[in-house]
Amino acid sequence: MNNQAKKLAPVIVISNNKGGVGKSTGVVNIAAEIGERGYTVLVIDVDPQANASTHISVKHPSLLDKNATALFRGGVEDITESILTETNVGFENVNLIPGSLELDQSVEESLRNYSPRPYEEMRNRIEMLREVYDVIIIDTPPSLRLLTGNALAACTHYLIPIETSSQYPLYGVSDLIAYINRIKGAINPDMIDLGILISRHDDRRRACKAILETVSEKIGNVLPVVIHAGAVVGDASIAQVPVRKIDKDGKVAKDFADLADYIIKTLDLENKQENSHV
Repeated sequence: MNNQAKKLAPVIVISNNKGGVGKSTGVVNIAAEIGERGYTVLVIDVDPQANASTHISVKHPSLLDKNATALFRGGVEDITESILTETNVGFENVNLIPGSLELDQSVEESLRNYSPRPYEEMRNRIEMLREVYDVIIIDTPPSLRLLTGNALAACTHYLIPIETSSQYPLYGVSDLIAYINRIKGAINPDMIDLGILISRHDDRRRACKAILETVSEKIGNVLPVVIHAGAVVGDASIAQVPVRKIDKDGKVAKDFADLADYIIKTLDLENKQENSHV
């Protein structure tokens, strides 16, 4: 009998308080690529818009009885029942706890008014899931409220996506970093910054290059892998499959493959090369 305890899964939060920066796209494609390599992945969607859930789930999130609200006010049975094991094509080894409008409509208010530790409800419930999966990835809403705060309080690592195709996603990043640092100082001192993920990047555009330089100079810790712009991202979203299912040999698919490999190496996950992609 093997007495060696299973290594607890790292919990990665992907967060930005600005919408439209490739956050949910990053979540679904990173999860799909890591799952493709043989690792078991749980995606937790605490964004009421549930874009990641719509992409991954066979059924639309609005048709599901159980969802991520269980992580804020449910028991073990509720949490277990909220996990979807049947997902769309291309999400092998990926399970999902889907998002719901109910997160915005009632959970925020419930946390604020009734919880003695409103930022730690999710953290207390997610621990048991870390024993089951190899990696947990959390998608968050584009806000700095209690849902995002709970995700950050529960994570081991965080990643901030910033797109370079527009200057607007840069606005508010300092607020996000300050918020993260407050959560780190008060609740979760051990969370690790994975870095800034540059998304929707076009090497040919001068504006994109300028924004990348600004991010590198003012924020730093930019990931060595860049996600390039491409219509294939929208096509994959409409088809509800990972990018590699639309264009396996394309630049964007390679970007996400390289990013998954980088994350696996950085997190020092157990080698599952025998199940790796081809």
